[in-house]
Amino acid sequence: TVTISKPFWMSKFEVTQGQYEELMGNNPSGFASWFQNAGLNAPVEQVTWNDAVEFCRKLTEQEKSADQLKDGYEYRLPTEAQWEYACRAGTTTRFSDGDDPGYGELGKYAWYLDNSDTGNGRTTHPVGEKLVNPMGLHDMHGNVWEFCWDRYTAQGYSGGILTDPVVVPRAGARHIRRGGSGGDSSSACRSARRGNEPASTFLLVGFRPVLVSVDPPRLPVGSR
Repeated sequence: TVTISKPFWMSKFEVTQGQYEELMGNNPSGFASWFQNAGLNAPVEQVTWNDAVEFCRKLTEQEKSADQLKDGYEYRLPTEAQWEYACRAGTTTRFSDGDDPGYGELGKYAWYLDNSDTGNGRTTHPVGEKLVNPMGLHDMHGNVWEFCWDRYTAQGYSGGILTDPVVVPRAGARHIRRGGSGGDSSSACRSARRGNEPASTFLLVGFRPVLVSVDPPRLPVGSR
C-alpha cells in the first residue's frame, strides 16, 4: 500500500520530438526521419535517463528565466510510485479502464503490438490520439516506455505500507521504465508492469516530466 503525500503535476502527454528538439537542440529519435505521419508530434525516444533528467533541468531553468515558474518548484522525472499513481488514476485493475480480460478495449487507450503497425513496421504515433485515463493523461499505456526517477531494484517498492517511496538513483545504475510501448504485447502495458534500462539509449523509451516542490530526491553533485 503506497501513499503519495505531496501534490504533483504531470504532463498530459509524453515529451514530443518537437519539444525535445526545441529545448535541447537535437532529436535522437529512431523514428524521426522516416515515420511519415507523426512528425515532431510523436514522442521523443532513444533518449538516455540522463538525457531525460537534463531536459527537466533545462526546462526548469528556462521557465524560471522567463518568470513562468514559481520559486520552490522544479520539473523532474516522476518517481515510480508517482508514475503508477497517475497511471492507475484511482483504479486497482490491470488497466486504468478496467481489467479488460480479453484485451478488447486496450486499443482505445494504447498503441501496442497489435495496433501500432502502419505498414512500415511497428512504430510510435503522435501523442494524444488515444483516450485519456481518469486523470486526463494520454498514452500512460503503450506508445513509448517512460523513464522514472528511481534506480531499478528487483523488489521495487513492494512490502508493507509506504509513503512517497523512492529508490534514489546513482551513477551507472539501471533505471525504471513504465507503461509499455508500441512494440510490446498487451500484458506489458499493464499499470503494474515494470521494466528497467541501463545508461545507454533504447528504442521506444521516452519520458514525461512532473512539476513538484523542490525537495529530495536529488542527484549528488557530480554523480551524472
